[in-house]
Amino acid sequence: MKALVTGATGMIGGAIVDALLAHGHSVRALVRAAAQVDPLILKGVDLVVGDLGDAESLRQAVQGVDAVFHAAAALGFRAGAAIMDDVNVGGTERLLAASRAAGVGRFVHISSVAVYGPHEPPIDETTPQQPNDAYGRTKLAAEAAVMRAYAQGLPTVILRPCIVYGPGDRYFLPTLLQLMRLPIAPLPEGGDLLIELVYVTDVAEAALLAATRAQAVGQAYNITDGRPTTLRDIIETYALLAGHGPRIISVDLHRLTQISGALREALMPLAPRVAYLLDTERLANLRHDIHYDISKAERELGYSPQVGVYEGLRRALEAYDPSWLGGKRRVSMPLALGVTALIGGLLGVALVRRAFRQRAEARQF
Repeated sequence: MKALVTGATGMIGGAIVDALLAHGHSVRALVRAAAQVDPLILKGVDLVVGDLGDAESLRQAVQGVDAVFHAAAALGFRAGAAIMDDVNVGGTERLLAASRAAGVGRFVHISSVAVYGPHEPPIDETTPQQPNDAYGRTKLAAEAAVMRAYAQGLPTVILRPCIVYGPGDRYFLPTLLQLMRLPIAPLPEGGDLLIELVYVTDVAEAALLAATRAQAVGQAYNITDGRPTTLRDIIETYALLAGHGPRIISVDLHRLTQISGALREALMPLAPRVAYLLDTERLANLRHDIHYDISKAERELGYSPQVGVYEGLRRALEAYDPSWLGGKRRVSMPLALGVTALIGGLLGVALVRRAFRQRAEARQF
């Protein structure tokens, strides 16, 4: 199989490239002019310089390929709504048009569970799609474009991974490490709500299965590691690997939402990735346990995730910076003291306001 991969310099696209090469396939990558492509060149990947906004480079990229793996996307931490719309929606539409014109045999689109929005678990592929943030809305619009292309004759498959992490991670792992440098981790409900992760090599294997299974055409699949975990589990696993970690304190989600604006503004210069998570839309996703049903992918694709949280975090940390393992990297004391004072002050203000409000309500009676 000759395959085109978009987003090949990113975490998911790079893992798909490696999986394709490991299975003996020929790989082409669409890369931007400023991208770091040396690793791809050393692996023997054929490069087409361009981007999702350049119709001519897309035409060249899809010529003669059997399958397209579309992993390129813009995420909310670095990109605004307009950029996400142009890349995630417009870019997908342009790539679909080029693929259809070239007679591509399979188009595997990497979407996201963000298309669902918050729901009571378990969430399967029939759950209503009601995204509550800009990223989820652009991914849902991209899926609609994929299904239109399918109706017009292009064999397409949609994969919806949950939080993906691994070597090359620019989102989850850096955010986790910022949180790990804090002396305390104020978590909604003590971090006991369920969330789900998936290691990047499992996503890549799912993508290859989606490209080769006949019954996958026209379908969408949830992709997780099949092991529901909690925020507390993740932090405690990190502490086990690193030899240290923050003390977990339980914060009422409603109270956290009330002070999230002030807390986010104060944390932005110290831990911007943690501050990003305090947006009200993201906090709303923590009101319920999160569990995505992957039985359809297991049944129809033969998907079988191999990497759990402990092994996944160990591999990811080793690739990101081995000094985080074995207690070699310690908490920054100025940061620790500053954040402790900040969180304590904000929580104190919230409690004082609450007391005054309760006293005022009591006077009315």
